[in-house]
Amino acid sequence: MKKKSGFKYFYGKDSEGREVVVAKLENCEHDAIQSICKLTTSGIDRWSDGLSFGLEKQSLVIPDTFIGKAVCSEKDKFDVAVGEQIARDRALQKYYRAKAHAISKWMEVAERKMNKMQRLEDHTYSKLFDYTRHTDSVGEDSF
Repeated sequence: MKKKSGFKYFYGKDSEGREVVVAKLENCEHDAIQSICKLTTSGIDRWSDGLSFGLEKQSLVIPDTFIGKAVCSEKDKFDVAVGEQIARDRALQKYYRAKAHAISKWMEVAERKMNKMQRLEDHTYSKLFDYTRHTDSVGEDSF
């Protein structure tokens, strides 16, 4: 079973002696796929041919780790909570950009497939209408 995504924080100083906080978000590589599955199926890990629309599951894998970094300016007083928040926000920005890109890729393929399905449905109803009209114009007394 996949580990849940989560943050780890690291603290230190850079080469110029400034305080640094690094936020590391881990275990993310299947988050886009899981989000798609959660919204489109009854189960989280049900990646089927119908759901994939022909896309390989691997093409929607995002990086497993995202890093955000906050460096305290010499003008500011170092605050761990503020540094963690800034580093976390920067990591999340990268994470959501990658996840949105993967979901958009899936949406593009899904939309093309759904447009084809719409044309098929339109064609099928058109045929139904043609044959219904034809049958109605011939009448039942013709046999």
